[in-house]
Amino acid sequence: MVITDPSPDSLYLEGAPDTVIEIKSPEDKISFLFEKLKEYFENGTKLAWIVLPEEESVLAVTSDAPPRSFGMDDALNGGSLLPGLSVAVKKLFG
Repeated sequence: MVITDPSPDSLYLEGAPDTVIEIKSPEDKISFLFEKLKEYFENGTKLAWIVLPEEESVLAVTSDAPPRSFGMDDALNGGSLLPGLSVAVKKLFG
């Protein structure tokens, strides 16, 4: 990508990424993270992972299905958006 306009506004892309990863900090409320995800999905995001360090788990969220929880013995996958991607949850916390 070549930026021809060096103004601060030109450094931002419109829309949202296809995939989002949020890491919950101890002071974050899960409702706050879901509000952020709502904005992402409204702008085109297809898949979000919320990493929950205190629980050592990950919530996988899409706009068209209920959130799904993955624990230490599970593996996350990228589905049709990121075919072939597989991440063992325990590797995120190891």
